[in-house]
Amino acid sequence: MSQVKFDSSALNGIRGISAIHIVLFHSFHYCTFDFNLYGQIHMPLFFLLSGFCMTLGYGKTKYDGYEVCCGSCTKVSRGCCGCETGAEAEEKIFNTHDYLIGRCTRILPIYWVTFLFGIPLIFVGHSYIKYETIEDLGTLIGFLIVPLLMIQTWIALIAGSGPDGPSWTVSTLFFFYFNYPWTLLFCQRRSNSGLAKIMGFSFLIEVIIGIALVLVPLNGYWWSTAWPISRYPVFLMGVCAGVLCQRMHSGDEDAVDRIGRTSDKNFLLSFIEDLLIPMPCVKSPKVSKEQKEKSWARRVDINSFFYFGLLLILAGLNIGYTLKDWIWEEEIYYYNKFKDAEKPFDVQFFKDGWFGTFGQLLMVQIQLMMIVGLCLDGGKSLFSKFYKTRIMQFLGRISMSLYLVHEPIIYYINWCYYGSVKWVPGDGPTSDNLVKPDYVKMPTQFVPVHICISLLAGIFLTLCIEEPARKFLTKKLRKA
Repeated sequence: MSQVKFDSSALNGIRGISAIHIVLFHSFHYCTFDFNLYGQIHMPLFFLLSGFCMTLGYGKTKYDGYEVCCGSCTKVSRGCCGCETGAEAEEKIFNTHDYLIGRCTRILPIYWVTFLFGIPLIFVGHSYIKYETIEDLGTLIGFLIVPLLMIQTWIALIAGSGPDGPSWTVSTLFFFYFNYPWTLLFCQRRSNSGLAKIMGFSFLIEVIIGIALVLVPLNGYWWSTAWPISRYPVFLMGVCAGVLCQRMHSGDEDAVDRIGRTSDKNFLLSFIEDLLIPMPCVKSPKVSKEQKEKSWARRVDINSFFYFGLLLILAGLNIGYTLKDWIWEEEIYYYNKFKDAEKPFDVQFFKDGWFGTFGQLLMVQIQLMMIVGLCLDGGKSLFSKFYKTRIMQFLGRISMSLYLVHEPIIYYINWCYYGSVKWVPGDGPTSDNLVKPDYVKMPTQFVPVHICISLLAGIFLTLCIEEPARKFLTKKLRKA
């Protein structure tokens, strides 16, 4: 069996472009112009990338005392079929201690630094907490402790409301990290066909649970987007795809077929399969390595153009609605949306971000095939070449710090400009339209300022805190 080589460096670039899109999304969504760039659609992409990339690194390891499956078996109960690939996998043992050290030192230092960075915002209005009684003080302490312990996504009323809103992602990821060793073992002991079935079932469960939770009256969006249980199927899909790619790398032809079609024909069919079925099990014809890479390159470009093109179209529609509200309505739309009057469906769908809520559930499979394709196209796709450029690789390098620090910077800008981060009834002619006090919107002219400060802060935190802290703590903890 010939080995299938893959290069995952482009994944760092797609992580960078997604982080930039989320920064732009929050910057324009939290400014007075207020339009939605649907950055939330990228959230499943981060969970897929996390499961997939970790499995590329740990996919050949096994737990001590447990055999892993090479994938060639049709049924697996205990152990493997004993082929050469399975024997090869026995050489490396999964070291849970080193794994947890690697995950914690990668995330925790920058998480806690950005958490501390956002704490002063709580005392200038970044919460609805009053500081008048002992009960209020207890609530405030709980408001700080919950995100500090990274359990905010288990409480829908708190998720996204702490000193650093985007930090909820780390809370969800840590649930995946602590369960990853057992998740990997479970996937390793499945055959290739079993992994394909798990991914299809996970996608179905994720969509059903996600849509059901969106409809929950109280914070349905957060239950469907941030709750670790509702997002675990997405992470599991990434792990399954990573195991299949590891087996492909070992020369497992069946794993190649389970990944999907690799011929130059029927690309429309392949796209429909990518849109509707994760990891379609299509018997691929015998083609050369160059033909396979060309096929995957075309597949990556088609899926990527569809994915980002749809985002651009929806963002354009959203800007159109925003301009209409600014030009033709008596009041700024941001304040109108708190009124009780019902709005047309099209305004609800495009302006209020319904597509962003449901779209992130339905675009998982396209995101998954983009990730896999970027590893298998041999760098031939247009998007792979773009993601491998120096600037995109650097953006991927600073993506975590940039993601965690950019939202508090918005509120600090508002604090400097308004003297507060929240509207108080009576502050202006439009504030009496609010049913409750809400956060002020950043002046639109400060959007470029926010983007530049966020990039500089992300670079500083990555080079001066995140990476040095990871190296230092990893060395000390492993010695201990």
